[in-house]
Amino acid sequence: MTWSTQPGKSRGFPPAQRLRILARDPICRCTGCPRCTPDGCTARSTEADSLDQTHTDQGQGMCTPCHAHRSASQGLAARGHGPTRKRPAQRHPGLR
Repeated sequence: MTWSTQPGKSRGFPPAQRLRILARDPICRCTGCPRCTPDGCTARSTEADSLDQTHTDQGQGMCTPCHAHRSASQGLAARGHGPTRKRPAQRHPGLR
């Protein structure tokens, strides 16, 4: 993966940054997916997840399944399918 400075074009952290994140967070830091226990995930971190796309130091270690769930949830929300971006129901203008 290569790092891009263009917004929305990120392809992951640079290798050295990824290794620092995984060394700092050896256990997955996810606490909000269906796979996790109430106390959080206890799997080994294998992915470096970005918390803030604009700052490369904002990352956390996550296991692959938790990272995939988080990425899928963010993608659905960004496309308007998540709970944060639902539009109110509207009547079709051609129906009476």
